[in-house]
Amino acid sequence: PDSTTLPFFRINSADMTSLVAWQNKIQSDPLLANFKLTLAFNGVGTTGNTEWTGLPSPGVANDDLTMNVQNYQPYFHWISHTYDHPNSLNGLHKSDPYGDPSTPQMDSIDLEILTNQYVANGTGQNLDPDTSDTVRTIHLTDFNPVNLVTPGVTGLNDTSVPSYLVQDGVGYVVTDTSVLGQPNNGPNPSPNVGIVNSYAPSLYEVPRRPNDVFFNAANWSDDQAEFYCIYNNPVQPPYNTFSAPQILDFVSSDFVAHMLMGDMDPEMFHQPNLHNYDGQGHSLLSDTYDQTFSKYERFYKRGVVSLTLDQLGQGMQNRNAYNLSTATASVTGASGSNQTISISVPATAAVATAIIPVTGLYSAGAEAYGGQYISHIQMNRGQTITLPVSSVPLLPSASSLALNPTSVTGGSQTSTATVTLSGPAPTAGAEVTLSSNNAAAGVPASVTVPAGRTSTTFTVNTNPVAASTVATIFASYDGVSPSASLTVTPPIVSSLTLNPSSVVGGVQTSTGTVTLTGPAPAGGAQVVLSSSSAAASVPASVTIPAGSTSATFTVSTSVVLVSTSATISASYNNTSQSASLSVLL
Repeated sequence: PDSTTLPFFRINSADMTSLVAWQNKIQSDPLLANFKLTLAFNGVGTTGNTEWTGLPSPGVANDDLTMNVQNYQPYFHWISHTYDHPNSLNGLHKSDPYGDPSTPQMDSIDLEILTNQYVANGTGQNLDPDTSDTVRTIHLTDFNPVNLVTPGVTGLNDTSVPSYLVQDGVGYVVTDTSVLGQPNNGPNPSPNVGIVNSYAPSLYEVPRRPNDVFFNAANWSDDQAEFYCIYNNPVQPPYNTFSAPQILDFVSSDFVAHMLMGDMDPEMFHQPNLHNYDGQGHSLLSDTYDQTFSKYERFYKRGVVSLTLDQLGQGMQNRNAYNLSTATASVTGASGSNQTISISVPATAAVATAIIPVTGLYSAGAEAYGGQYISHIQMNRGQTITLPVSSVPLLPSASSLALNPTSVTGGSQTSTATVTLSGPAPTAGAEVTLSSNNAAAGVPASVTVPAGRTSTTFTVNTNPVAASTVATIFASYDGVSPSASLTVTPPIVSSLTLNPSSVVGGVQTSTGTVTLTGPAPAGGAQVVLSSSSAAASVPASVTIPAGSTSATFTVSTSVVLVSTSATISASYNNTSQSASLSVLL
């Protein structure tokens, strides 16, 4: 299943580990603390379906990629890409009782959408009829079933499929901006505006940009070969002679241009682009974004935020409503005196309501970014409102983040974080965005500093770890992101008890209970056992199950000629505890 031979390619667990390490490194930059990749998910890869995954045993996904995805899933946004990725959704029926994921031409929309939702986070419904498939929920925590990437951007111009998608809870899909002249697909009709599907108006399409990091490339040699093929048929100077470094420079410069324009369209990558091609942590995706962000920060020093597909879609819907409102505004009054701004939406507006963004206007609930306030004014068709242009208070930024304590035991202890602003929070409060670069420590998505206050606190929760782990916590407000480090330590042995503590040798046994200071990490905690005397014997080790804090074991005894005291010891993570057992004649 971990083939590195194109065109059949599937990343392996090492690629996933490398991707997580790279994203953690990126997020250590305060400006990029809220950068987070969205990965597409096909649930059949977790089921052991031998026809689709090439796994040696039916019924179970016995490769290590699925386990690695479960371990690392909190690091990413996840988006449905259908259950088994049929070549096309065109022509599929709403439901098909005879469907089988081994024969995609028989698949149904319900099987593709609902079963994938079920595997992802337990929503939807398991409709896989193949009894050899072990269909289980893998509990992706950052997965919203309203979002979907259809295979090959298909189904959107089918007369029935869009309505079927809506019936299965899908609200947002992507298009391909390079497709021209095709209904329900292609580029934005206007900047930062998506497409309303003509067959299902409740289905909103977010244009997604392809680029010259190609879907069938796992390294730069692959990409350069595909680049040459495209730009030499027909010949398109100077691109037809580009080397790999020139291709990377070309693609990353295009990305930066989109960022600086405020373009909301997401960029498109594919699974081979995530491959750690040199064993040193480099992939086509990581190389592209490393160079992109390096260029971006030469021009701009404001934070980057990664939105989910539904958040992008909602932003585009709001922008479209604003465009259709044809709102106008005027400012009256002399500069520095009692100015007012008058905003009008005509009675002939094509939308009943719209949110009108006004940069530089301070009001309750105003958004703060880049040293400016942006008010979002909800208005109706035919409405005119007049607002005072009040003096703009100095906009604070996040100035510091402190943790207490700075070292905790994973899974059993928390830390209290205090985020402080450079000045009092505005009238609506200051919503500070929070993030952690390691799943060992979790934080809320945001915390609000109340109006007039300069600081607030929040709790950093922790998860069990097998080794001491440093997590960096970020607090971002107005483009400034102070950070603080939290050391999450594995549990240690807190106690060892024996019951009873006195037994007759060769006749009786004792039960030992070893307890940790916190829950055992994934895979369990293997505690090494020993005895100081042959009169009492113990197993070489006992494993405390993941999430548990204790386990028991049996101390066997031998016949003794004189009463003997045996010291039983339990060791884990460089700590040990002992207890004495009296073995009687």
